[in-house]
Amino acid sequence: MENVNKTQTAIRRLGEIKKLFQSGRNASQDTYNDLMPHFKKLICFHAGLQQRHISMDFQDLLVNERKAVIRALNEIQALAAFLPQRLEISDSCVENTEIKEN
Repeated sequence: MENVNKTQTAIRRLGEIKKLFQSGRNASQDTYNDLMPHFKKLICFHAGLQQRHISMDFQDLLVNERKAVIRALNEIQALAAFLPQRLEISDSCVENTEIKEN
């Protein structure tokens, strides 16, 4: 019986110590809240949320809205991995000197 009590006390103390060392930070919340409004707009659009969500903080969103934001952030992050380091504005112009007028 004494060993059970010691074990339970040790487990409880470990839980208390773990709480002391947890950062308490939420990466999704911090990322969303720190975004500039035009990036929040992109995330909200991709998440299927409404215009009103752009001015809201992450913690003010409903649970299903938060999940949608997290999915959108993950998908945009995955997309970014496929993009080149730098895109040039001149890439928008197609120069073809072989086109002949009839």
